[in-house]
Parts: sequence; structure tokens; C-alpha cells
Amino acid sequence: MNVIVCLDERQGMMFNKRRQSQDRAVRERILHLCEGSVLWMKAYSYKLYEPLQVNQIETDTESSQEGVQKSLQEECLKDAQIQTERKPVKIEVEEAFLQKAEDGDFCLVEDASLKPYESQIEKVIVFCWNKKYPADFYLDLNLDSGEWELESETKFAGISHPEITEKVYRHVICPDDAAGASERGDYERRHK
Repeated sequence: MNVIVCLDERQGMMFNKRRQSQDRAVRERILHLCEGSVLWMKAYSYKLYEPLQVNQIETDTESSQEGVQKSLQEECLKDAQIQTERKPVKIEVEEAFLQKAEDGDFCLVEDASLKPYESQIEKVIVFCWNKKYPADFYLDLNLDSGEWELESETKFAGISHPEITEKVYRHVICPDDAAGASERGDYERRHK
């Protein structure tokens, strides 16, 4: 499985049982990454993705910068046109999705421990807010250990965040490595 998380600068994920932050540009990017694949998430997360999944263009009021609203609407129209050419994402909503995800599937994780599933994880895709937020729930994988290799790092402008960093880590020590090789190859071809 491929795991997607959003983190602050201290690896924080949640505070007081709520996500630290959110950004529509990240949600759209996640859907783009998962094209033609299964994306697992909890109902809590799905509330943010349902409007995008049914191709509704929502008005975003997260930013107060002048001109952002107009360019956002133009971008949404472009995305709506591109969406018709894209392969759909099959979103599966399940509270225990980490037990059900298969090789090559994507899992959006906001409030679950990943350590018990580490041997099954092929890649971790991290969206960094590049800010420090209050947190009481943290990512429990050490991505700086020798088990993970930083494969790529991309910076992009968000809607409510001036800069978001996307990092893709590949599991280099994985007991199930041979079983998921085909799916990983498919993922790498789609996202080069």
C-alpha cells in the first residue's frame, strides 16, 4: 500500500482529535496522484473529498489574498475539463481500511498509527505544511531511518498555505518487496 499523510514541521498530524490544517490544493493533488487507483480513507476524511469526487466546484474562502478567488475559479474550470480525461479514483470509505488495503492501493491516514503496518507500506507520500501547529498525535514512522529513501521532493503553492512540500519516500527494506513490484512499477510509470 501507499500511504498519504499531512504533517507539520514536527511530524504532527492531529490536535484534539482534529486535523491540524487542510488545503484544497493538497486534496486535488492527492486525487490526481491516485488516478485509476483505489484511495482508502475514513468517513472523517471523506467529508473533504466528497465534493471533489462528484465534480462539484466549490467556492474556496480560505485565502484573503486579492485575485486568488478569480484564478482559483479559472483553475477549477481547467481541472473540471481535465477531470473528464482522467481515470477516476475509486474512493473506499472504511474505518479499518489499513487492514483491507492491497498492494498498490493508496491510504489517506490522518489519525492512525502506521508502525503496525510498516512492512506492508511501499511508499509514504508526505504533504508538509511547512509550519508548526499544536499537535498531540504524531507520525510514528521514522522516515529518516535507513528503511526509507527520499525519492522525490516537490514544492507547490497551496490555497491557504503559501508553500507546501510533497515528499515521496520509498520503502527500501520491505519483506513483501517482490509481491508488490508490479504495482509499484505501475505507480512509478504514472507519476514520473
